[in-house]
Amino acid sequence: MDQPPTDPTPVETYEEAAATLKPRQRKFVEAYLQHFNGSRAAREVGVSEASCRVQAHDWLTNPNIQRVVELGMQRHGMGKYEVLARQQAIARATIEDFISIRKFIGFEEKLLPAVEALDAIRDEMAILMDELDSASEERAEEIKQELKHYRREELKADRACKRDPSTKIRVGLERVETWAQEIDLKKAEERGVLHLLKSAKKTADGGLQITLYDSQKALEWFGDHYGLTSKSVKLGDPDGKPLAPGTVLILPSNGRD
Repeated sequence: MDQPPTDPTPVETYEEAAATLKPRQRKFVEAYLQHFNGSRAAREVGVSEASCRVQAHDWLTNPNIQRVVELGMQRHGMGKYEVLARQQAIARATIEDFISIRKFIGFEEKLLPAVEALDAIRDEMAILMDELDSASEERAEEIKQELKHYRREELKADRACKRDPSTKIRVGLERVETWAQEIDLKKAEERGVLHLLKSAKKTADGGLQITLYDSQKALEWFGDHYGLTSKSVKLGDPDGKPLAPGTVLILPSNGRD
């Protein structure tokens, strides 16, 4: 009897495919298959924090590495180590990874005659111009923004002076610093934690509202997994019926005093 034709192409195994990679690439794939976080896997094989995101992208778009990852996923599926890793990431999640604290520069308004306002504005501009020469890069950027503000105020005061120098106008003169928190998804992406984000939606005022996966539930899951939490036990007879009143229970000591 004729034998059915066979596929002459041998089936490549994960081990065979992984053997074609460089040692560091193999370690990256092994780490990636544990938690599916490219930046983190790159860091775990020695890539610097500054370069891990780019290097992970380069590796994960490499066809040879993609093939090994695919075979690894076929072999492992979602194994126990991935489940543990994902729950661990959720349990350790912190809003700090999604929030940045920014400094905002504002100006307190004063009501002054136009001529006085114009003089005060130009005084402030002169002070800033002197400071700009020796300012740090960060402070120089702030000064440039402040000068833009004062130029707008100068134009407003100058126009008022031409109409009537004694006319009182409101101008923003006194610099005020405020600090505020804002959601920073770019920061979360760079830290490789966007997968911990359950939802993100726009608010009515144009802001962004985010929700992380419940870290408390993940901690409770670990407590149950490692037997760290107690649970109530329903007692009954062998048929599952409630015990009759007056039943005496004798429990083993299990080493208790």
